[in-house]
Amino acid sequence: MKLRKLIGSNPVILALLLTSFTPGANAETQINYKLLVGEWSPPGQCNHSRMVYTADGYVQGLWNSNNQWSKMFSTPGTYKPIPQGFIIYNADGAEFRRIYIKKLTTSTLHFNGSNNTAEEIHQKCPTR
Repeated sequence: MKLRKLIGSNPVILALLLTSFTPGANAETQINYKLLVGEWSPPGQCNHSRMVYTADGYVQGLWNSNNQWSKMFSTPGTYKPIPQGFIIYNADGAEFRRIYIKKLTTSTLHFNGSNNTAEEIHQKCPTR
């Protein structure tokens, strides 16, 4: 009963639990989603644009113009973990993009997009 109160209706926590205990999954396929929380950008772009992932499932796109940060988009609950990655959703709840994580550390995120795009590397940005 206590676990049900903890999970509640939060799909992010439920997905994290499900992917953490996937039968047959090995340490190489496990993703520590706590490392995703923060601000990320392609190398050398932290002063221009950032993707922000929060612990409660929000994702934001930020753009810097003349030292003023503005939101390109922000929608609650727009990323949800799946095995080996996560899905980003549009404001209307439709799937926008699947991200398949190749490697996630405290400082780098290596991933492919849903269309077998080339591997991208993002770095964790310093606090603004």
